[in-house]
Amino acid sequence: MLSLLRQKVKVAVDKKTNNGLMALLSVVSIILVFTLTCFLCLYSLSALGVVSVDWAQEPQVQPPKSEPVGENIDTDESEVSLLSDEKLRDILVKTPFVDNYYVEMYIGVYSDNTQYSTEAYRIWKHGAKYRIVRYDEHMTAHQTIVCDGEAVKVTDIDSNTGAVYPISELFGFELVSGIPDFSVFRTGKYSIDSCEYSDGMYRIICSFGELNTIDEIHINDATGAVMYYKSSLGGVRIIEYYVNQFMPDYDFSDVSFSLMSN
Repeated sequence: MLSLLRQKVKVAVDKKTNNGLMALLSVVSIILVFTLTCFLCLYSLSALGVVSVDWAQEPQVQPPKSEPVGENIDTDESEVSLLSDEKLRDILVKTPFVDNYYVEMYIGVYSDNTQYSTEAYRIWKHGAKYRIVRYDEHMTAHQTIVCDGEAVKVTDIDSNTGAVYPISELFGFELVSGIPDFSVFRTGKYSIDSCEYSDGMYRIICSFGELNTIDEIHINDATGAVMYYKSSLGGVRIIEYYVNQFMPDYDFSDVSFSLMSN
C-alpha cells in the first residue's frame, strides 16, 4: 500500500516537472523568434539606409602597414640609367651650365703616380669677361690673366711685366683657365664606359682609346660644374683636378675686369 502511494506521488511529480519544462521551452522559443525577427527587420532597414546600426555596417578593411613603394628611391638616380650616350656627351660638352661664377680649384700633375707639381686657381667669370689668379704650390700668386671681353692681359706678378693679346684660340678661356674642357667629346673618340648618380653628382668613367687613358669626371647636376677630374694613363694617375668652392651668380661688384688693373 505504501509503495503504491509512493509510485502515484512520483508520477504526479514527474508530470508536474514535465509540464514546467514544456512551459519554459515555450517561453524561450517565443523569445528567440522575437529576437530573430527584430534582427532581420533592423538589418533590412539598415541596408535600405533608413536607420544606421553599427553592427550592420560593412567592416572597414585597413591596408597593411608597409613602406610605400619607391618612397626612398631617388628619382634622378633611377633615371640616370636611361640617359643615352648622346645625352651624357651633351652634358660633358656643355659644362658648366652657367656663365657667371666664382671658383677655387687645384690641379696636380703626377709622374709615376707621384705628385710633382701643384697649382691653384681663383677664377671670376662674368660672361665674356674673366679674371684669373694662378698660385704655385706654396700658394703664392705668380700670374694674373684678365679679359675685358675684347682683349686678354697676362701679367707675371714676380717681374710685374705683362702683355696684352687679342682674344683668340691661343688665349681663349678654355685654354688659360685650367678648367677641364670636354669639347673633344663632340668627335666621338671618347668612349663613355659607365655613369653613376648620387647626391646631386654625375660620376662618369670614360676612355680615350688612341691615348690609352681612362678619365673619371664628377659633374654637379645643377650647375654643370666639374667638381673632380682624374686622368690615368695605363692605370697610372697623371693629372688630378678638384674644386674647393664653386659659387654661381657671384656678386662681381668688387671685381675688376679692367686691363689696367693687376
